[in-house]
Amino acid sequence: MMKMKVGILLMAVAVTANTEVVLANDDASETQKKTANAPAGPQVPVAVAVSRNIIPSAEFTGSLAAIKTVELRPRVGGAIESVTVPEGSLVQKGQMLFQIDPRPYQVVLDSAQAQLRQAEAQAFQASRNYERISRLVNGGAVSRKDYDDASSEKNARVAQVQVSKAAVEASKAGFVILACDCAN
Repeated sequence: MMKMKVGILLMAVAVTANTEVVLANDDASETQKKTANAPAGPQVPVAVAVSRNIIPSAEFTGSLAAIKTVELRPRVGGAIESVTVPEGSLVQKGQMLFQIDPRPYQVVLDSAQAQLRQAEAQAFQASRNYERISRLVNGGAVSRKDYDDASSEKNARVAQVQVSKAAVEASKAGFVILACDCAN
């Protein structure tokens, strides 16, 4: 019995070993079939290395600007009639750069001068009235209130003349700026 058991056991071992050999052969033949059907690997180009001297260089993006620049801003507004200096050229002190349309400023100057003449005429009339009333107040022909009113009117008209003169001067200054140099 024992021999029989050993015999069965040996037979079982032999069958198992035989099965493993058959399975291993099947796996090997399958791997060979897959390898035979697989596409070839990618082709890699090969280049020959070249040795040479290279000059170092660099490229940059940039812009240039002048060391000294001047920004021109007019002191008065208006339409520019002409530019006397081409862009980029050198400018000397006292040189006229551009001409602004003088017509609007001429109108303002003329108006200020007319207001000055009007104020002077009113001041002259007020002064004459004051002189008349001042002679009549001493004789009692005119009340003291009329005298005070004439005095106030004369002083107000003289002050109005001064205001008008200042307006004329301011208008002339604005007008002269247009015709003078702007390179100060």
